Amino acid sequence: MRSFWMIVSLLCMGLYAGAKPVVFWASDPVGPGDTVIVFGTGFIGCEKVQVSLDSNNLASNTSTRFTSLKPVQEDERCVKFQIPRSFPAGVYEATLCTPNGDASVIVNRPQILWTQGDQGTYASPGGELRIMGKCFMTGNEKPLIRIIGNGGSYTIHPSVFEPFSISANLPSSIRPGKYVLKVHSGVGNLKDWSAPAGIAIVKPYVFPSKKYVVPSVAGFVSALDTTMEIQRNLDKAGNAGGGVVYLPRGRYAITGRLVIPRNVTLQGAGEVLTALCWADTENPPEELIRGYDHFQIKDLTLYSMSWKHGIVSDLRKPTCGHINIINVRLRMDPYRGHITQEEVAKRFKEAMTYSTGGADSLRLGGEDIEISGCDIYGGGRSLYLQQASGAWVHDNTFYNGRWGWYCLTGSDGLLMERNNIIGASLMSTGGSPNCYDTSYSQDIYFSKNLFKNMFGWDREAITTDAGGGAYYGYVDSSNGRVVHLKNDPNWNDRNWVGTGLFILGGKGEGQYRRISSYDGSNVTVDSPWLVPPDNTSIITITMLHRNYLFVENRFEDAGIAIQMYGTSIGNIAYRNISARTGGFHNFGMNYDGIQPSWYNQWLDNKIIEGNTYAGGHDQSVTMGEAHLGIMALPPGVTPDAPLTLCCVMRGNVLYNNAHLTIGGTDTSGQSVTFPYTQEVVAEKNTVKNAEEGLFLSKSTLGVYLHDNHFIDCSQNITSEGAEAYLLRKAYERFAAKPGPLLHITFDNMTDNVFPDETGNGFNAVCMGDCKLSDQGPAGHSVKLDGESYLIVSRSPILMPKSFTISVWFKSSDLQGRWGLLSKRYGSMETPFVLGVTDGHPTFEATDGDGNWAFNFQCDTTLKPNVWHQIVAVVKDGEGVVLYADGAEAGRKDVKESVSNTTESLYIGREAWGGNPPKGDTPALYIGWVGDVEMWHDVLDPNDISRLWHETKIK
Repeated sequence: MRSFWMIVSLLCMGLYAGAKPVVFWASDPVGPGDTVIVFGTGFIGCEKVQVSLDSNNLASNTSTRFTSLKPVQEDERCVKFQIPRSFPAGVYEATLCTPNGDASVIVNRPQILWTQGDQGTYASPGGELRIMGKCFMTGNEKPLIRIIGNGGSYTIHPSVFEPFSISANLPSSIRPGKYVLKVHSGVGNLKDWSAPAGIAIVKPYVFPSKKYVVPSVAGFVSALDTTMEIQRNLDKAGNAGGGVVYLPRGRYAITGRLVIPRNVTLQGAGEVLTALCWADTENPPEELIRGYDHFQIKDLTLYSMSWKHGIVSDLRKPTCGHINIINVRLRMDPYRGHITQEEVAKRFKEAMTYSTGGADSLRLGGEDIEISGCDIYGGGRSLYLQQASGAWVHDNTFYNGRWGWYCLTGSDGLLMERNNIIGASLMSTGGSPNCYDTSYSQDIYFSKNLFKNMFGWDREAITTDAGGGAYYGYVDSSNGRVVHLKNDPNWNDRNWVGTGLFILGGKGEGQYRRISSYDGSNVTVDSPWLVPPDNTSIITITMLHRNYLFVENRFEDAGIAIQMYGTSIGNIAYRNISARTGGFHNFGMNYDGIQPSWYNQWLDNKIIEGNTYAGGHDQSVTMGEAHLGIMALPPGVTPDAPLTLCCVMRGNVLYNNAHLTIGGTDTSGQSVTFPYTQEVVAEKNTVKNAEEGLFLSKSTLGVYLHDNHFIDCSQNITSEGAEAYLLRKAYERFAAKPGPLLHITFDNMTDNVFPDETGNGFNAVCMGDCKLSDQGPAGHSVKLDGESYLIVSRSPILMPKSFTISVWFKSSDLQGRWGLLSKRYGSMETPFVLGVTDGHPTFEATDGDGNWAFNFQCDTTLKPNVWHQIVAVVKDGEGVVLYADGAEAGRKDVKESVSNTTESLYIGREAWGGNPPKGDTPALYIGWVGDVEMWHDVLDPNDISRLWHETKIK
């Protein structure tokens, strides 16, 4: 049965239940036996899907096989069905039959996402054309490319074809002009050509070839300053309209910045033959080499020490780009040689004024950029690309320097292929495609790259990034392409044209459009809606990240391999390999704006070594297992709406301490119940040698698990919802018994374990050097030394809403913040923290929404070196009362319930505090702890007074 949240969804969508079904998205590529997700609206009552296999005949529209089947899951907005195992690989047409009409989708038809050519976003006659997309290789046939326009028609077989990229050499006879491009996988029939995409053919840009030869310095010592002579030749070539400034074999001493005019090439005799060597200086210019646009640097090596940026171009002008950096070796090390600690600190501090990763080895922007065959080693960021369009970065080695990373800002068509991106410092980190000062980033192909040795900062080999949002809330109405927002947006000073408007809930859920203009609360989108939003629609306006293809990359020693952090739309990760990273994941989240994660697929990836140390997102995992995760982080705002939607994990292999996770939040066991992760398929995955095979959070909806294999896993599937139910039932069995739930007296210890005197098995296990003491309020106690604490066995079962907890303690120092009893390990929600702050009894707890509604501190002052008892009585719907030494010390009225978590119970340990309190380290209590008790009900004041006096008398 579907959960309560789907019932709510169906009630809301019932307003549109009589409409004909509409498809927004369908998952592919798929093969026989794979599950297809179809998402849209109007599917209620869909009990039959008709699936046909399109014939392999380009001249027909016939089908060779046909079958009817029942969906494996269906509701008003989503249908999941499986391709019959008896069908061969191919292109399939599926018709979803409903009482209000049918809807059809073609699955595995090629889809073109974007194109690039030898002229950047364009191609030239006889030049290379690259096409990126999906379903190009459905079967074993060679794909076809058809180009029509400008009075001609061309059918081309690609020279290189892979599942997500194909390449072809255009006929030299094709004339410049605008054309329509289609792709066929070679499998299927006439209707299985891709939807058309536009392509422009242009005359190739050719850099002027007139050569200006700088006098050879091969026979001279490197002290000869050649700066003026090289710059004179560069200027001479620029004044003549362009040319090649050629540097013969030798070492050229440089003392200032070199400026390359437009249409000029700076070329050496080869990386190993020509070297430009910059002198170390106290006040170096901003860059070694400055170009504007339309320039080339080839076949040489650059050496420098204290300089800032390496090779720099214009970044934002309309003419930016058209740059080639070919076979260049760069060695920029500001920490080279005999350098003092003071100078190291000075240079590092100055570097941080340029970015969080220092200055840039390559700092380029604009259209038609090629970086190939280079070896780039610098002291900070290795690569900064600003709004690169039609760029190709391939066959390079980039070394990230001290806190260095790579930065791809606002890309729109970028190929990153066969590069090594390596941390060159113990502080190096990874990098990101991002929207730091743009509103969208799209169409990036990462393929066959190696990422390794990311140990600094958050250690992300690939992460999408940039927080922000202009609006989250309801629509007032819509009219055509104009959407009227219910409340005022916050446009601030960012340009939001090109970003995304996403319908997260209500009518039209699951659609997004790009913003073409905006004026106050009126927003115009780039194309009409299939189902227009109305005043039930919950939307967000935030950065757009889409169409990222991660194909056959390898990741070693990083905090996370591939992370889709916040907005991520239509991304695919295929055959990537991870070792000693936190793994792979995508999640929607509140990142200073509500950011969705939709339509992402994880296919045939591998985690071969899963042990994680200081990894995960934001280094949230101290040590643990890697994962492949489809998740959502609770947004902490209303109205509630799903953030992560329609994602697939299929055919992945996880070995050696790695697992699958679906719908998880920052920490398991939180009281989050709204299904922020919805409509997920996990199938044909293999997990071997792990603590758990698959973790399924209770904050999910519409998850379909199929044909997964778990080998040597301590537990195959952990269902948080199912576990919570079982734990609740176990708690109810214990609560039915009279007397306390647990009672630990510390009268005896066996193998570091203090028994629970009730016989319920809630024993206290010592972590560290716990010492049994013969002093105590009723006999014995345990002495904790600030490095030890106790964890209570089976305590996840303890999930009461009304309860009483009691602890006896004595300490010589009651200043600071000390948690005596707490049901949390890290910074997370909890039903209680009972402790003392600066000598006063305190109580803290979160409600079911994660708010710290129960926090308060009493006026009663406790004395050091004296045994005290504090008791907390929590009554559901009324609040909490604190008692100190048998008398009431304070109370707080709270109508909400405490959060319901499965965290363990800790004695003498809290997530933060100490003297003075520190927010980033746990607080381990110093002193004695006596009797600890917990009841499943509310004790009255007389019971608590009697308990105090009886124990004190003992």
